[in-house]
Amino acid sequence: MKIGKKAVMGISFMVGTIMFATTAFAEVSTKSGYEQAKDALKYTADSLNSKLQNYTVNTSIIVKDNGDIISEKDYINKYDLSKDAIENTSTDSEGNKPKIISHYYRDKKTVINEVSTDNIYNVTNFTKETKFEAFGNPFKGKQVSDVERIIDAAVGELKDSVVVSPKDNGTKELSGNISESQIPAIANAIVSYEVKSKYSSDNSNSNSNSNSNSSIFPNNISDVYVKNVSGDMILNKDGLILSGLGSAEITCKDKEGKVHNLNFQIVGKIVDINTTRINKPDLNGKKVNVSSNQADNNKLSDPQSYVGSYKNDIVIKKDGKFQKIGERIVDLTSVDDKKIIGRYHEEYIKGYESYASDIKNTNFTASVKDAFNANFEITDSKGNKIKGNMGVNSNSATINFGFDNVQSQDSSYNYEYSRVFN
Repeated sequence: MKIGKKAVMGISFMVGTIMFATTAFAEVSTKSGYEQAKDALKYTADSLNSKLQNYTVNTSIIVKDNGDIISEKDYINKYDLSKDAIENTSTDSEGNKPKIISHYYRDKKTVINEVSTDNIYNVTNFTKETKFEAFGNPFKGKQVSDVERIIDAAVGELKDSVVVSPKDNGTKELSGNISESQIPAIANAIVSYEVKSKYSSDNSNSNSNSNSNSSIFPNNISDVYVKNVSGDMILNKDGLILSGLGSAEITCKDKEGKVHNLNFQIVGKIVDINTTRINKPDLNGKKVNVSSNQADNNKLSDPQSYVGSYKNDIVIKKDGKFQKIGERIVDLTSVDDKKIIGRYHEEYIKGYESYASDIKNTNFTASVKDAFNANFEITDSKGNKIKGNMGVNSNSATINFGFDNVQSQDSSYNYEYSRVFN
């Protein structure tokens, strides 16, 4: 079976969710192991996002199929919140394929990434300094409390599964193990649904965007369920998670009836707290591809550069062939951070004028929400009010432009317009 990074990370996240659901979200009246685990996860996420100056997170993910290692991924992620800098190194091993080593660096002014397969350092320089969130906090979302309540209802009697073991040095160990018979039916139903819908698409129905070629799971699987889940974490005296180990086994059958026991093991450590040092890559003598980008992706650093005409082709299928019958044109006459003013019109090759839409010629003023999202409303030739949306692509001479519930019904409509150069 083939396996890709996105598939492994997706399944690993799903396994983590199961573990979290069955160990961390139980609501009890005292500080049980479940509640202490939940507190530790929340405190650690908040610390990694805002409290610590710098730290390193080492992670290893191993996936086995019937005892054979099919994927092994190692990550060394360094974060310096005080300097807004990140340095990541990942090593991917898959079957008998060569290892792929990737490097990623980012600070306020620069992004540098390199993959061992091409040996080229891609460098992006920001026109202005930019701040970014090094570690997203999953507990800051608006719907977190709702998710907790939903999972609480499914946990049932598993609230006694986490064991707390205090240590003499002030640290504590939280551990838990859940066997097949203890796993709630709803948890298995969710896993089965997620696996079948996201990671085991039928090749006959797949398209160019399908991830079936990178899935851990074979096509047309059945009997998907979780056999066991276990977890272990070490907390320091403040409640920060210093290390964690999680494992889960998911079993399924392929279309030939062969059973696949997929074992996931995730090991993570937080080390070098407030002593981590991040080094910018030395590019001397390296192959380098340099580009520039605006610092604030929600604002255009040079909006007037987008003033001009943009076109795309109007195409129909006739007599078994695609045929151009005209052009859609968007003329932008004014662009700034608050509004975009322009004109939309259509031009047809002689003999195809009957294909013209009811929005063949109109002016518009779009209110800008951000650089990629501006809304407008126009009146078509029949007096109907039509809403639309557009945005400029900051790294290319293109825009996106379309009308709600009108052009979107035409499968031949192309939302991307290219700049016209004289």
